[in-house]
Amino acid sequence: MNYWFLYNLSDGSIFGAPYLGIAEEWTNIPSGCGVLGPLPKDSAPEEVVDAFNNPQYYMVQNDELVQKPDYAASLLEDVKARKIAELDQMCNQTILAGFTSSALGAPHQYDFDEEAQRNFAGTLALLNVDSTITSITWKTVDAGPLTHTRDQFIQLCRDAFNFKDSQIQKYWSKKNQVLQSTTVDQVNAITWDDPTPVASTPVASTPVASTPI
Repeated sequence: MNYWFLYNLSDGSIFGAPYLGIAEEWTNIPSGCGVLGPLPKDSAPEEVVDAFNNPQYYMVQNDELVQKPDYAASLLEDVKARKIAELDQMCNQTILAGFTSSALGAPHQYDFDEEAQRNFAGTLALLNVDSTITSITWKTVDAGPLTHTRDQFIQLCRDAFNFKDSQIQKYWSKKNQVLQSTTVDQVNAITWDDPTPVASTPVASTPVASTPI
């Protein structure tokens, strides 16, 4: 198995996706491109493997793969973007998984998926326009449907709001930590469950990629 890299002769940037396969030569090289290879997989140095997985960070100079001058900055920005997306997903998952409220005097688990959130909002709106409603039967996860007095249900809604708001604030705090990080290790150390402190580029036209034969 061999690694192959097409690159632009004008600036050495990797063109298209690198190739890993059994080809021993590459004959259909697009105009304006050079080719680096074959580089045997079994003896490929670490930078060749990294360039295969992350070609956007590499270029070819003097028939060798080298990191681009802005490698560190580009890598850090990509890692930050992936971490922020991960935190956003974890925030949504946590909210949708439900919350605990002691509005009835003892703690109970409540659903809080999108349908449950709409039901909470609709029922609270009904209470606001109909003062004759004195109780609401609402399903708990752990004990099934339970009767809530008007005041208990309003407190339940407060607990739901505070729960959701706390997760959103946690997300913004962690996102800010990511944005302020200056190294990849700092970004990778940030996780959803760790303690949270308070507080267009134009693209030049390029030839069509090809496959070695």
